[in-house]
Amino acid sequence: MDDDGADLSAYPVDAPMDVTAAVRDARACLKAWPTYTLDDVSKHKTKDDCWIVVNDCVIDMTSHVRNHPGWSNGSKVSTLLAILSAMGQDCTDDFETVHSQHAKRQLVAFKIGVLEQPNKGVRSIRYRTWEELEAAGVV
Repeated sequence: MDDDGADLSAYPVDAPMDVTAAVRDARACLKAWPTYTLDDVSKHKTKDDCWIVVNDCVIDMTSHVRNHPGWSNGSKVSTLLAILSAMGQDCTDDFETVHSQHAKRQLVAFKIGVLEQPNKGVRSIRYRTWEELEAAGVV
């Protein structure tokens, strides 16, 4: 048994030590998440209310955007612009292209739900300039 009471007896004795973490990750994937539509997500597209979709998971990036170093550190502005450009949209292709496995695992902490139906449409974004974001009233 692991710390959460999961039966790990099916795993060989010489299994890697991170089996418990894998079991916890699997449980997180099976959790019944709230469901949202792409239309629901599209309503959350400001720096104070920022949702994105990655691999049909709905992610609330609001706290990350508010605390992002790009607001004060010039070398991080491009990353902040990418996030701000993605607000309210499915950015799966862009996210998968530029992020490490570590970053992908970190995203789970921001997950708030899943799409009601898998997105079969556009899964990438058009990057916008700071001026475009200001004109749209999202920053």
